[in-house]
Amino acid sequence: MDFTLRPMSTSEVLDRMFYLYRQNFVLFAGIAIFPAAALLLINLLQVSGNVTPGVVGMPRFGVGTGVGILLLFVVYLITAVMSSASTVYALSMVHLGKTTSIGESYKNIRPYFWKLVRLGMLLFVILLALFLLLALPIGLTVAMQFRWLAVPLIFAAVAVVVHLYARFSFSTAACVLENAGAVQSIQRSLFLTKGRSGRVWLVLILTVIINWALAFAIVFPISLAGSATHSLLALQIGSSIGQFLATVLASPILAISFVLLYYDERVRKEAFDLQYMMAAMSSQTSSKLL
Repeated sequence: MDFTLRPMSTSEVLDRMFYLYRQNFVLFAGIAIFPAAALLLINLLQVSGNVTPGVVGMPRFGVGTGVGILLLFVVYLITAVMSSASTVYALSMVHLGKTTSIGESYKNIRPYFWKLVRLGMLLFVILLALFLLLALPIGLTVAMQFRWLAVPLIFAAVAVVVHLYARFSFSTAACVLENAGAVQSIQRSLFLTKGRSGRVWLVLILTVIINWALAFAIVFPISLAGSATHSLLALQIGSSIGQFLATVLASPILAISFVLLYYDERVRKEAFDLQYMMAAMSSQTSSKLL
């Protein structure tokens, strides 16, 4: 094993993330390509429905286009869930000094599919309820002509949502790596991030900035080239392709960072490094006896 489990500082987590991403680029980009491809097809279908020859920008959605987009959106959600979980599995393997492939990563998370679906639905319901709860006072301040109060309330609402997102950020890792149910995965994430959410916030902000910078560096030149042709269709297609490339390259970064933080918190709070070492020694002893 080329890396010993131990507590890491935030800078060490980010350094480890870049190292693993660089060393296993094909693995992580290959896992991310499936939801990105589904999103690309959705965008291209929207382009085909929005551009009518000779009438630029006029909506022209047919029943077939609408049904196709809906089906592709369902495919996108499924592949996004599977891709996120596969990234968790793949990162776990390479972080612990083992090897895996794109196919093996997807194959090994299939038993957790319905748990992951239930987890995603539960998180969606929680965040939706929180959104509605926070939107109510903001709407009341606007309706009562206290618009000056709406701005700080909006910032407070965003901070609450991001904080909750940080507290839930280890749920997928707990589901895949501990075979936990939906509720138990959320409870595990809340336990591991208790008193440590500020650190998760920092990594989240830094990785989001990296994602945005990478996406801008890819999408902007392609969009610029499309606009140079003075064709709306070329611009939309170019932007869709740029978004596809940016998603493939950038989306694994946040997932990798969260899994590394997940392991780091387990080492700090549960002595996971000792558990892992003892399990490895027990496995080696059993193999020798056999």
